[in-house]
Amino acid sequence: MRPKASSALASTPTSPSGWASAAVARHHGDVPELPPDRRAPHPRRLPPSRPDREAIVAAHEAALAAGQPGYLDPATGLFVMSAQQLWDRGTCCDSGCRHCPYLPR
Repeated sequence: MRPKASSALASTPTSPSGWASAAVARHHGDVPELPPDRRAPHPRRLPPSRPDREAIVAAHEAALAAGQPGYLDPATGLFVMSAQQLWDRGTCCDSGCRHCPYLPR
């Protein structure tokens, strides 16, 4: 388990300016990179049997590669935060996020 983030990062707002702040903090080494085993969505949040899983995972990977805070869900068009963005927050928000990196693996 990752140590608790500083209060400044734990309270980072989920707004475009907050996303930029988290990305800058990560660039400067204040926030560790997302561990590779936390990139894939937990099966409870995105079941392997879901028909559009491949498209969702591809959109998520593209957002991670581009350093984007998230992506538009291929089926609904809703914005979904990436695992890196959620990791940058420093703690789980208990909102049921699809790519929550804090779920036990």
